[in-house]
Amino acid sequence: KSPGSMIGTFSAVLIFTSLKELFEDVFRWISDREVNNAKTQVLDNSSGEFQEKRWKDIKLGDIIRVGKDETFPCDMLCITSRKEKINVDTMNLDGETMLKPKKIVDDKIFQYIKGDNNESESNAGDIKESHSENEINNEEKPELKKSTDIQKYANKLSQLKGRIECNSPNEDIEHWDGTVFLNDFPLRKEDDKDILGDIDSMLLRGCYLRNTTYCIGIAVHLG
Repeated sequence: KSPGSMIGTFSAVLIFTSLKELFEDVFRWISDREVNNAKTQVLDNSSGEFQEKRWKDIKLGDIIRVGKDETFPCDMLCITSRKEKINVDTMNLDGETMLKPKKIVDDKIFQYIKGDNNESESNAGDIKESHSENEINNEEKPELKKSTDIQKYANKLSQLKGRIECNSPNEDIEHWDGTVFLNDFPLRKEDDKDILGDIDSMLLRGCYLRNTTYCIGIAVHLG
């Protein structure tokens, strides 16, 4: 082959490779922008309410609420949920289709946040009776109760103060260790040990919440 044809072939391959990498970078940039601008519910301590916040604006220590079939916007330590045990879809991380069970990091936090359940159920009964008398559509009742419960939990969550000490972010999705230190926690006794967390209470970014109405966690590692 002549030198000219070899140079032409090499140039064509080089141009094709460069264009391919350029398109991949553009698509990656678009995908990253969509992810970073996705919104989730984050507790605003000043108002004591959950408000929409973009993933890229989440900070360490933020308290985040994730609903059923939604993605976890960052690595979160689960502190409360509709149930004490939840199921998580980790297929995006490990390719497995079987749901993974997760749990609340500590029963006392769960009890503290949901300590007024009896009162909540009683109030819900009063609301239900009132709705019946006024012939309000039945479909609105669960939404009203859900909104009331979440607001009550938000008020208690906004009062939690403390810190979390844990290992640095890494590629190991099978292990995680951390310790939760809470200041002036009402249910804590003098002889109580510090709250220890492990991978069973860690909700990893990119996974989905399944079979549970909602869960609430503390942002530990950001993506």
